Amino acid sequence: MIALFRNAREVIRADAAAQRAKLDCRVRPVPEEYSTECGMCLYVNDTQAEIFKDLMRGIGIEATYHDEKRT
Repeated sequence: MIALFRNAREVIRADAAAQRAKLDCRVRPVPEEYSTECGMCLYVNDTQAEIFKDLMRGIGIEATYHDEKRT
């Protein structure tokens, strides 16, 4: 799953929270077909997607989610 954020600060906060929670994610450039101002996103292991979303809601970070298996 790809998580897009409003700005780079939220990407950094989200990544730090996910790392503390031992979730499998990594910061990457935003794929061309998606447009965000900060240019960074998080790739999250699909098996941990719901846990990640719950974590983001819990810490008040808004994100937009996309399936990384794009066609």
